[in-house]
Amino acid sequence: MMNLTEIRVNLIDCTNSTEKHLSIKKFISLFEKSEINNSFEKAFHAVSLAYKAKTHLNPIKKIHYLNMFHKNINEAIVETNNSYEAVFLRHLIQKNIPRGLGFSDSYEKDSLFLKEKITDIDSLGFDDNYKNFIVGFLSKSN
Repeated sequence: MMNLTEIRVNLIDCTNSTEKHLSIKKFISLFEKSEINNSFEKAFHAVSLAYKAKTHLNPIKKIHYLNMFHKNINEAIVETNNSYEAVFLRHLIQKNIPRGLGFSDSYEKDSLFLKEKITDIDSLGFDDNYKNFIVGFLSKSN
């Protein structure tokens, strides 16, 4: 089983690090040869696929990885009964995908869901660093 704390720390680095490209490569590498054992790992794996799309120059590969992200993140959200974290991960990625590509269809709905449920974040068991990351990201996004 993968260490969710380590995965979350690496995810934060992908967004906040001064060396984002290195952090993204490290995040992707966490999933390269790892077995996905549960729906939360599947959600983070989907994020790694979106980051793979970001790193490729070939537009066909970009679309391929975005399709895989879209499929896996939506499955993970269903499997986790719309868990706050899985919805947040989809929102985090969809914020940076051009709307016209069709991979951001849940962005507005997720934004409303996350903002309505933000008061419950203390009960979700996240460490303070991860909670602050989520709250900070949501305060910046529209």
